[in-house]
Amino acid sequence: MQTVRDLREGRNWTQLELAVKVGVTPTTVYNWEAGRSVPKVEQLRKLAEAFGVRMDDIQVERTVKVPRKPERRQGQPGREPEPEGKPRRHDTVRWEPTFLPEAQRQQDQDQDQDQDQDQDQD
Repeated sequence: MQTVRDLREGRNWTQLELAVKVGVTPTTVYNWEAGRSVPKVEQLRKLAEAFGVRMDDIQVERTVKVPRKPERRQGQPGREPEPEGKPRRHDTVRWEPTFLPEAQRQQDQDQDQDQDQDQDQD
């Protein structure tokens, strides 16, 4: 498996070139590569088509940012320590795509289109 960045750089494409091929903005590509967001199923399908790979071959990661806790001053009551295993600042969480049945996928696409139309009207 390779990340979107690895696949893009392996083809010497800019983020803009990939964005045009997939039908998204360069900011969206940047956010995928930075782990700020993950591609939707339809976007993942277009990425796989553009790169000539299977959807399963694209590794997507989301970086979870947890706000820092303020320093405790001596003599102030503090909270209990956080349990082990909870994501910390800049921990990477792997997201494995689950493939939806065709009916669910179509419903999700219809909802996305409705949202896009609502935003265009505003």
